[in-house]
Amino acid sequence: MAAAPGCFREAWVNSRTRLPLEAELAEKLKQLPSESSFLMYLGEHVGALQDASIPLRRSINEGNHRVWKQPSDPEGLWERALADPARYSDFVVASQGDAVWQAIHPRNLPVLAKIEVEGQRPVTIYRAR
Repeated sequence: MAAAPGCFREAWVNSRTRLPLEAELAEKLKQLPSESSFLMYLGEHVGALQDASIPLRRSINEGNHRVWKQPSDPEGLWERALADPARYSDFVVASQGDAVWQAIHPRNLPVLAKIEVEGQRPVTIYRAR
């Protein structure tokens, strides 16, 4: 392992806690209605959607930001969904401290599940509507 590139070593170490979290999150997502939409930051746990066989088109994520609109895009889907999650998604998946968590934390949305794995930030699934 010492001879492996640094990026590989980092990915290997990080995956030891990330993969169990994503597997548990995927199991929770599979229990939700099959056509549900999700507001979530994919930079954290996109593997959970893959494990749950949920197509990315059912998520509103940071990739929905129109990057040519800088520094902000108040009319972009990502920004509108962060401002009003219930209008755009059925459920919200937030990792403590991420952009989604920061946007929805003061809203007191109903918590459906909280997933905690040592070495990872807690992930919470909220009902948006």
